[in-house]
Amino acid sequence: TQTGSTLECGQHSYIKAQSSTGNITTLNSTVNTGEFITIEASFLANLVFAKTGNISFPGTRATFTLTTGQVARFRKMDIGGQQVFHLVSYVKSNL
Repeated sequence: TQTGSTLECGQHSYIKAQSSTGNITTLNSTVNTGEFITIEASFLANLVFAKTGNISFPGTRATFTLTTGQVARFRKMDIGGQQVFHLVSYVKSNL
């Protein structure tokens, strides 16, 4: 469920999400530090993640987008007492 710019993940490690109404800047999850969250864009979905809030990914891009069936995997990390979800992999195309 998306609330504003936050994607609510609860304790789930695999989430199939609907289209975002704006950039997703925060992941809210109760998984433990070091565990992974995998997010799949559902049918006709368009999920835009922004490198703000508690979301981090490599490179200089400010955002990245997942569309139908594409998957991103984030690892929950504790950096300086702050919970951060770092993008570790994504699949941009389906076979």
